[in-house]
Amino acid sequence: MPPLPAPRRGDILRIQGRLVPFTFWPTRETSGRRGEQTQIFTNDPWGIIFSSINKMPNSNAKSSALSFLEQAQDYFQQ
Repeated sequence: MPPLPAPRRGDILRIQGRLVPFTFWPTRETSGRRGEQTQIFTNDPWGIIFSSINKMPNSNAKSSALSFLEQAQDYFQQ
């Protein structure tokens, strides 16, 4: 793997006064274990949500989740 490029100068990012930590990886260390980040900052969350639902095994829960996602998209994108 090639080395990462040198960091660029920039401003510290805050949303509603809270520091937004930058990372290339969606995990963090908690109590000596690796855990998923609880916050994901994105301009378009629908793809992330859809991808997470598609990782579920085929079941009634997956079908329901896809239905709820479609309903939420319709509500927020109108």
